[in-house]
Amino acid sequence: MNYVAEEVVTLLKKKYKVTVSAIQQLSVVWRLESNLGPLCLKKVTYEEEKLQFICQAMAHLNQQHFSLSPQLIPTYEGDSYTPFQEGFAFLTDWVADRPCDFQRESHILAATKTVAQFHQQAKGLQVPAQSRRAYWDRWPKVLQRRTKDLHNYRSYVASKKLALSIPLEKSLLSWLDQAITQAEASLFILEKSQYDQVCLQGRLEKTFVHRDIAARNFVLDHYNQARLIDFDYCRFDIYVCDLARLLDRTLRYWRWSFQRGQQILQTYDEIRPLTAAEYPVLLALLTFPQKFWRLCHRFFREESAMSHREFFHRLAHIDSDFSSKNRFLQRYAREYCFGFLCRQQSTIASLFQSDSTDECINWLEQSSIGLPYQLDLYKKIYKSS
Repeated sequence: MNYVAEEVVTLLKKKYKVTVSAIQQLSVVWRLESNLGPLCLKKVTYEEEKLQFICQAMAHLNQQHFSLSPQLIPTYEGDSYTPFQEGFAFLTDWVADRPCDFQRESHILAATKTVAQFHQQAKGLQVPAQSRRAYWDRWPKVLQRRTKDLHNYRSYVASKKLALSIPLEKSLLSWLDQAITQAEASLFILEKSQYDQVCLQGRLEKTFVHRDIAARNFVLDHYNQARLIDFDYCRFDIYVCDLARLLDRTLRYWRWSFQRGQQILQTYDEIRPLTAAEYPVLLALLTFPQKFWRLCHRFFREESAMSHREFFHRLAHIDSDFSSKNRFLQRYAREYCFGFLCRQQSTIASLFQSDSTDECINWLEQSSIGLPYQLDLYKKIYKSS
């Protein structure tokens, strides 16, 4: 047993009164066999305020009897975490470690059910309202800042400071123009949506989100239920930001299949029904070119970390998804947000190639249809099957 392992064993015995019989380090966590069964000790180095929020969120879920997340185990003195080395550590049960694969339908649906069940319980967290983890109404500023970043990156490329060949420069400028169009569409949709209403509801209910919905953060138990782990990015926010990440990180494996996306939305909605106002907000978050922005942010802000060759290789991969994702967004907009699109038809309808007509708009107004535009009514107008 090495020195660090000995430190862990001593910590468990002193702070938790737990006897460890076997230990295995896996990155920043230790898998422990103990007199309490398999446990997980996680070491963190971020600020204590963030850790306090995360532990409070996990404890809240435990109190709400949400069984699909790690169970936080307090120290012998009743603390949620303890100082360890140059940071802190906290203890949970060891969650089943069969990995989740978003290329398998059953795994996607299991993860979707877990996210919906998590959102049902992820509310009412009693943390000071001025907490730095409160993000309910910050998405417009976040997207504005990132859109400005894209404009700045374009100006930088146009200034020829990258010393690219003419074909590469033209390609990069074209990709940036495409991303800027998407980003501005995202901002417009968010501005015209009922985002403020969604945020107000979140603030009143004190809703919080996981914020890193990805296959690596789900593990399957022996009942094939997906358990949600790693709450390091947890914060107060609106639920649809988790749902947007779930759709983005699953559908990229399925070439943005609308049927698969519809299946995810239906599965989620059966457990936690989306409100009428949430669908256009979800559309706005999905429309923003997040993956493209993140790649450019890494390249332009930390240029030495990525070669030109790697950068363009990744850009080409993102671009290969553009057409299929755009088709998904067009159909999602028309089938889930059609009434919203009609009200904003001069700008949004053209972006998503909506074939709305005055007759449709009049019919919508006479029917007093709110958001979202229901699929069966959409079929009634377009007589599609």
